[in-house]
Amino acid sequence: MKSAYDLPYLFQSCKRKTISHHRSELRSQIGEIRSVFLFRIRAPLVNIVDAFLKFRIEHFKTLLGHVVAQNTHGRHQHVDRRLKTATVQLLLNLSFQFGRKRQFHGRSIQPRPTPQTTISPVSAVSEPFQFAHRIEFLPADSDALLRSVPAAPGVFALRGADPAAEPYLTRASDLRRRLRRLLAPPEQLDASGRPVPSKRLNLRERARSIEYTRTGSEFESTLLLYRAACAAFGADEARRRLRLHPPYFLRITMSAPHPRVYSTNRLSKKSLAETFGPFSSRAAADRYCDAVLELFKLRRCHEDLHPYPEHPGCVYGEIGKCLMPCKGAAANGGSPNPAACTPAEYAAEAHRVFAFFRTRGQSLLDEVAAQRDAASEAMDFENAAALHKHWEKVRAAALLSDELVRPVTELRAIILQPSAPTTETGAPGLDPETWASTDACAATFLLQAGRITGPERLSTLGVRAVREQTAVGSSLFAQPLMLAPVPLGPPQPSVILSEAKRSGAKSKDPEGSGLAATADTTSTPTLAPEDRARNLLASLTEQATSAGEPPIAELCDALSLFRRWYYRPEKQRSGEFFLPNPDGSWPIRRILNGAARVVLGPPALAPPVERDAAPVAAAALKVQAEATAPHKDLA
Repeated sequence: MKSAYDLPYLFQSCKRKTISHHRSELRSQIGEIRSVFLFRIRAPLVNIVDAFLKFRIEHFKTLLGHVVAQNTHGRHQHVDRRLKTATVQLLLNLSFQFGRKRQFHGRSIQPRPTPQTTISPVSAVSEPFQFAHRIEFLPADSDALLRSVPAAPGVFALRGADPAAEPYLTRASDLRRRLRRLLAPPEQLDASGRPVPSKRLNLRERARSIEYTRTGSEFESTLLLYRAACAAFGADEARRRLRLHPPYFLRITMSAPHPRVYSTNRLSKKSLAETFGPFSSRAAADRYCDAVLELFKLRRCHEDLHPYPEHPGCVYGEIGKCLMPCKGAAANGGSPNPAACTPAEYAAEAHRVFAFFRTRGQSLLDEVAAQRDAASEAMDFENAAALHKHWEKVRAAALLSDELVRPVTELRAIILQPSAPTTETGAPGLDPETWASTDACAATFLLQAGRITGPERLSTLGVRAVREQTAVGSSLFAQPLMLAPVPLGPPQPSVILSEAKRSGAKSKDPEGSGLAATADTTSTPTLAPEDRARNLLASLTEQATSAGEPPIAELCDALSLFRRWYYRPEKQRSGEFFLPNPDGSWPIRRILNGAARVVLGPPALAPPVERDAAPVAAAALKVQAEATAPHKDLA
């Protein structure tokens, strides 16, 4: 017999064979659908079969296409979910049209409406975007203009004569080389002096201006390209060009009467506090969800429960892995099934699951460990051994979750990347040695409140990195050495620029005499590395909170960009990231240590120690002394 989901076979069989011959076959197929879904169709079976066979084939196909287009979620991945759900929904619809329209415990099952997704036309970037440099392009002076572009990674845009036209926007690992490829004169000319057509893209005759911003890392280039694309093409086109897709999360519906856990990549503002993630993929989220649900007795069905004592239940309730809230008392009163749980018991179990997700398994680990220790003290070693095995199972499930997974509303992270130099040759007024020390900065980004803010330059001046220490096995050099400034005389011009200067602010000098700038450089004290880091993080936090709550689309884009960088293999992921402490504060010393590693690279290995070098050197000195002794006697 054909499968119950082979709908084309049913179409052809309805045309070829008689109603009486197919009545028994359709009965068995509907029973197969019931057994797969663990769901009993409460409608007269005769009406369903008769309606199915008497219905017109054309209308049947139209209705099937409408149901398949609906956004349904099946539980069984080994069968096409859309086709299964379409079959069941179709049989129910047919039974309602040609049979008695039954009321199912106070409600009638209607086809689920197709969700309408509306996207706001507002750009996903809250702050305006502008490139750092702009050059007017003239084909006659192209060589001189392109020599002024740095041979470094960055993002650029080529604009034509029409300001309303879309620019050519992309990123490059070498700006000068990519621009020369796009704007170079043609390599070959025909007899009349006209360029020979080539397959290589050349915008020399169309480009009128070049806008670019130099970047220091691939992460910064991707973020800058996203902001520029949103400003130039809109948020939807930017997502399409960068192939941004919302990451997957786990949501526990604590606001529902009967909470459940499921994986999703759709966020809503009202459910952010009960949504945990992001995960690297849907498979990772489902794997973690299944491992956690094996530890609790929360329901796994996806239907909206309306309990009544005669509910058929599911296999998880039969094997003791579900509290069976579906068998509770009906809404109109009555006594519940003795096998069902009370609403208070199910709510307590749901709060335990929520605490597991919130603490990444630590809540259940502490609970099982306390029970194991109590059993051990009571000399119940068999029970203690069983609890220890359960503790290992809980720990294995907790390890499936990355340390990044937490409620979306509490997701905060610091990303450190190599920083692009501010200028090519140095800063005016500073000697090369001073400029080299002040340019040793790391680009700092902050992920908070659904936005990625930055970059801000975090100077490593005053931080003695582990690279400069000897590679010994002691933990003495595990943290950077903070060199606090000690004033030895009258105030001198500070080597480190003030926070206002690094943020772009200028001192006020109404008369233009330059006294204000002199007073700023002489009166600003040199900040300690920890103070500079705290001020920078406070500035980034203020930028993130002052922009307000972002739209859901912008939040998904920020998490998608961060997920794309974070879940790379560690050898392919440049830079470092840091999560806040349990009390919400930032690990300042670890951040400074990471900034030093980003700027200076990993610590170098110490040269091998020659243990016999001292005796050899002593013997050589002795020979040299003996050789010079006769000359001293003669003198």
